[in-house]
Amino acid sequence: MDLSRRTFIQVSAAGLLSTRIVNWDTASAAPAQDTVRFGLSADIHKDIIHDADERLQAFIDDMKNRDLDFILDLGDFCQPRKRNEGFRDIFHSHPSPKYHVLGNHEIDGGYTWQQSMDFFSMKAPYYSFDQGGYHFIVLDGNNKPEGHASGYPSHIGQVQLDWLKGDITKTQKPTFVFSHQCLHGEDGGSIDNSDQVQAILEAKPCNIIACLCGHRHVDEHVIKNGIHYININSMSYYWVGSKYNSTRYSPEIESAHPHLKHTIPYDSPLYTVFTIKPTGELMIEGQSGQFVPPLPKELGMPLSRPNGTPLSASIIDREISIDLGQ
Repeated sequence: MDLSRRTFIQVSAAGLLSTRIVNWDTASAAPAQDTVRFGLSADIHKDIIHDADERLQAFIDDMKNRDLDFILDLGDFCQPRKRNEGFRDIFHSHPSPKYHVLGNHEIDGGYTWQQSMDFFSMKAPYYSFDQGGYHFIVLDGNNKPEGHASGYPSHIGQVQLDWLKGDITKTQKPTFVFSHQCLHGEDGGSIDNSDQVQAILEAKPCNIIACLCGHRHVDEHVIKNGIHYININSMSYYWVGSKYNSTRYSPEIESAHPHLKHTIPYDSPLYTVFTIKPTGELMIEGQSGQFVPPLPKELGMPLSRPNGTPLSASIIDREISIDLGQ
């Protein structure tokens, strides 16, 4: 497998996704003056996939050849183990600012959130920053709700909700939100109080443009009440669990990585470059890949999520046009 191979989907003008948004309030949130471009990855899962280092290195090598303002990982990156320091350092070798989102698997193996934040040099589990006339928010969807019994929590607690309300009232810049779990509340993989978060975002004290997430290992774009919800596909695989176990690699690899049999890996690493233009275009750079056989159809799996989102080893090339109302 050639992990340095980059194959981009070519989409005709008629095939590009074009969405007109009429609720960008230019009186309170003037368009930014700069083009902002950042590299985005999600769900590489160093502690599951056998070739995570090669996948991440391919991403970083590609990003070093781009004119970027920052790079950001959407979570489920790695556990804060000593042996993962070299892996983390690949990501941190990029010269631009680097940001992390906490995924639910960062504390597997008995680690704490503080250990993960220290490992990634994060000052807080949720935070915000400005770049090029835009505002960016990073949320932590791993709060435990009252009465939580077991399993991975998928929740944004009241303290963080209050912080979010305060943060978005302090800016008039067009705003983008990053989280690991989805915020739109449809299908599995969303936070359990997505309605509360959406109510805050839809109140629009500033102009919320899009929410970007990982977690579900699919490529998806939906619009809900004027806000774009964009799910970035995993860099590595689709999780199938024990029902569709299969063996693809040598006994040595399978033994060293016992969870591989619960996945359908992608033959090349998936990631994207996200571009925001002051003329009102949002561009997501697509990549095509393939599942490593046996394929989902051969395993008798459903070929889509319950909400109809198809399983895919690719990221679709998208161009989203925004009406600035000028």
